Amino acid sequence: MAKRRGARQAKAANLTNGPSKLCMAMGISKSQNKTDLTSPPLYIEDAPPVPKEDIVETTRIGVDYAGEWKNRPWRFYIKRNIFVSAK
Repeated sequence: MAKRRGARQAKAANLTNGPSKLCMAMGISKSQNKTDLTSPPLYIEDAPPVPKEDIVETTRIGVDYAGEWKNRPWRFYIKRNIFVSAK
């Protein structure tokens, strides 16, 4: 991940704390747009459910260009997760 991000000694959290950084670190590109995420090579694995009280719902950041959509609560993350961009 660090190599893909061009980082030498970056903090682990800084490698993936944002959508673009995560995609870069994992080698995900626009060429994979519309890829089926239910089978390899790129898939989302089942995981234990996260308790509802541990999920933060907020507006997205850095999307002032989105007009009325910028205030929609379309950003979700797990409380105290160090891999989340600015809150």
